[in-house]
Amino acid sequence: MDLDTLRADPQEFLARLLNVDPSSVTPEFIEAKLDEARERCSVVPLTTVTCSAHLDQVARVQAFTFNCEPSDDTIQDAAAELQQGLLDIIDLAGDLSPPELRRCLTGVFEVVEHLAALGAVVSVGVEECKIQATPLQVTTRWVAGFVVVSPKDAPKKFAIVDKTQPLGW
Repeated sequence: MDLDTLRADPQEFLARLLNVDPSSVTPEFIEAKLDEARERCSVVPLTTVTCSAHLDQVARVQAFTFNCEPSDDTIQDAAAELQQGLLDIIDLAGDLSPPELRRCLTGVFEVVEHLAALGAVVSVGVEECKIQATPLQVTTRWVAGFVVVSPKDAPKKFAIVDKTQPLGW
């Protein structure tokens, strides 16, 4: 990073980022923008998977989003195995006994360990949502999962979910 970038005025930087005049970047303006973001988005904490028990939370979701950041083919192939393993667990979780579920989670965790050996890390999190079917005015509970494969040196700590967008499963 060059020295001029480090010398940048934070107020000017925020103004450029938000496409406003620098003089309008006041504490009140920043607080209003944060309130807008809090209204529009939710922050889902993610856990770095270090044991098979961390995968248990994904077994209880109705659906999940999956993102593999590294473009390395070997990592992508292992991530696809992880994604399929998690999909299988979600499909079968209700029909499995606790020992059977543990065996499945342990098997999927082997893929997580393989990804770690390749230089990637897996993070997971869940969010309980309420979905309203507008024509019927019916609200239902929905548990959404988030799985991210990222470089080992940059594990993801949270997912930001835009509540104004339709679910993209």
